[in-house]
Amino acid sequence: MYRIKNDKRIEKSVAAICDGLYQCLKEKSFSSLTVNEITEAAGVSRATFYRIFDSPQDILSYLCEQLISDVVTFLMSSLNASAAEIREGSLQMWLDKADLISAIYNSGNPAILSDSLQKYLKSSYFTGMGVITQDEMDYLQETLSTILDTVLRVWLRHNKKESAKDILALYSKIASIIGIIFN
Repeated sequence: MYRIKNDKRIEKSVAAICDGLYQCLKEKSFSSLTVNEITEAAGVSRATFYRIFDSPQDILSYLCEQLISDVVTFLMSSLNASAAEIREGSLQMWLDKADLISAIYNSGNPAILSDSLQKYLKSSYFTGMGVITQDEMDYLQETLSTILDTVLRVWLRHNKKESAKDILALYSKIASIIGIIFN
């Protein structure tokens, strides 16, 4: 769990800790990092770290939730763009965070990604506005989490060789096949 308040000092410490994590990831895998290494790279004390985060995995959760927030902001600001541009732009935002995505899968807790996405979706406007029922929302959450998880895992396994456009073309074909199965 993390505890981040609207306080300039805390926000500065959070930014330093996140930067420290990324610096450390250039040299070591996430699973071998220690709090001491992160705080040393960040230039903050262990006490500061533990006032904000309970563990290094909490940094990943925070960064993942920030990325989701950024993607949602992009989606909301792209209402005049084509659906293809919106899909490609939002997927590219995930691909641009390859270090974060790799660290999440290397953390031993890949559920950070789906948990963060589901946390956002639970607070979304879909159910509050009566667009879909809670049961439908449960299926939507799991489906979107699983698709994103699968895309990112395969992309990493393929050594990040596909572009967002390539991945979307692949999934368009896959969606056609799925449509045949369910229709």
